[in-house]
Amino acid sequence: MTFKNHLLQHYNRSIEFFIQSTVVVIVQLIDRIVNRIQNVGGKMSLKFIISDKMQKNLKNFDEKKIAEQVKNIMANSDPVKYILQEHQKMHIGDRGIALTLLLSIAVQSVSNSQGIQPKVSGESGKGKTHCCKAMAHLMPSGWILETTLSDKVIYRMPLKDGMVIFSDDVDLSTSLENTIKRATTNFQEETVYTTLNKEHDVNYLSIPSRIVWWLTSVDDNQSIQLLNRQFGGGVDETPEQDEKVLLFQKDQATTGKMGLPLTEEVMVCRGIINNVKEQNFTVKIPFAHRINWPHASNRRNFEMFTDLIYGFAVLRHEQRNIDETGVLIADIMDFESARELYSSRAKTQLSKTTNSENRLLEALVKLDYRATYEELCQEVGLSQGRISQLLTGKGKGHDSGLLHKIPSLSIDMTGHKHVVVLDKSYKSDCCEITLKEL
Repeated sequence: MTFKNHLLQHYNRSIEFFIQSTVVVIVQLIDRIVNRIQNVGGKMSLKFIISDKMQKNLKNFDEKKIAEQVKNIMANSDPVKYILQEHQKMHIGDRGIALTLLLSIAVQSVSNSQGIQPKVSGESGKGKTHCCKAMAHLMPSGWILETTLSDKVIYRMPLKDGMVIFSDDVDLSTSLENTIKRATTNFQEETVYTTLNKEHDVNYLSIPSRIVWWLTSVDDNQSIQLLNRQFGGGVDETPEQDEKVLLFQKDQATTGKMGLPLTEEVMVCRGIINNVKEQNFTVKIPFAHRINWPHASNRRNFEMFTDLIYGFAVLRHEQRNIDETGVLIADIMDFESARELYSSRAKTQLSKTTNSENRLLEALVKLDYRATYEELCQEVGLSQGRISQLLTGKGKGHDSGLLHKIPSLSIDMTGHKHVVVLDKSYKSDCCEITLKEL
């Protein structure tokens, strides 16, 4: 080998080493950035998207096979059941919340829906965030934004119609809450905000239509006006659920299973949801007048119930009839599924109470409808400060606590100790939703 060739070979190796080193540095830099930056318009953070692509290249998914499975499940099986089963492989329990999240996605493709806005509450560390993340993992890329929000920033984000905005442990300002209320009311339309730019010219900003807000918090500390627009539910905080979660975590540790793996089944779920997201439906319930609805006092609740039916019908649209005008016809099976879900959430939905608040009400009934703060603390195992918080709420308008939600609840301040009093006329039982015979 001549000196020239030796020098050239050394030069090539040096260039190759330089390129490899540069790539490593870039990858490390990206890894640092993606831990802080959320991908606007992406499914989760950029870190998860990169991970998805890397795993997809390694596993080399057969797209044709996945498409065939999607088609077969939607035509011959129950897509709702399939997606929930995959969700339960990543998050144990909280089936009702997972189903609400899934239906909130489905009705974004329904032109006559008012939208389903989930409200997920629960004590810290009980799984409300993970439940949402597991469902987000089953969504196709580009439809969910996980972010914190500040006043009016949502108007400047590059969103598109039909996106999900996931905001964890929210503490909404009055201004941001008003924005969400407007966007929720204008579900099928843009929500426009008029402002002035630096040159004092009128500037029109907007939130796209059919935006769904996944909001989680320890308590339902939003105003009643916002809670009335949401379909709420608390995560399972029982000791039995704690044991199930512990066993689930031990199983994952034993097998070395990833928390949110990218599997063929996950890709099938994404394919099912993508099939729905690519279409726009109008849905009708031909048996709507046969529904015996016992909760007429809150006029939004029946619309929420019909939206649940719409969501089930759309997810099963390949097995539903379409009339001569192109309208999708909901089936009795969709009603039964919606009734089961709504009935499991009816107490929360009617009074807008959380699981923790319901436990406090149950304790009052057990203590003969009157109890001091100390007695309640002993009965429910919470601190006096937490009891006070549940009663009065944390909202700035002081309209988010039990005293505001339950008219028959009051505090007797005449004695040496304050006594919480629940009128004996209070009833927590929910009337049954039925379907009248033909």
